Amino acid sequence: MPLQFNMKRDPSAGLVPEGVHRFVVDKAEEKNGEKGPYISLHIKAYPGGVKHNATVFESLSASEGARFKVDQFFDAVGAPTEGAAGEAWFKGRSGWARFKHIVNRDGDLQAVVARYLTDEQAEKAVEKEGMSAGGGVDPMGAAPAARSADPVRKTSGKKAAVTEMDNDASPF
Repeated sequence: MPLQFNMKRDPSAGLVPEGVHRFVVDKAEEKNGEKGPYISLHIKAYPGGVKHNATVFESLSASEGARFKVDQFFDAVGAPTEGAAGEAWFKGRSGWARFKHIVNRDGDLQAVVARYLTDEQAEKAVEKEGMSAGGGVDPMGAAPAARSADPVRKTSGKKAAVTEMDNDASPF
């Protein structure tokens, strides 16, 4: 039988959509660059609560000039204000971030983390922009909710709705 492609489009193919989405750090590695050491993060975004196939690469630099991004990350994941965090600490951390598209050095479009957000900042951004946390119209009306390991979503002004989860569904 000759090769045939299914014509159904995959909405999670390509770039992570712009907007405010949940994220999980899939991988973290300590590296040394020209300007000093940094932690390289491989981030998975969850637009609309569903895991996106693309990985967003992020570098958290140890330089003083880039400390603001590290602080944003710590606030977004609810890190304590005392102690130290090495490479292993970052893996599996989750929170909210605003993703945007930029043109990289090669002239290609790339999704990046524009800013890490606390739960409160994410909720305000979603309300202000009139969109769901998935970066567009969310048919379930889900809003940023407290971190939870169960498949319950808080909805603004409504009873919590339980949704069925599959392998690519949100771990939040």
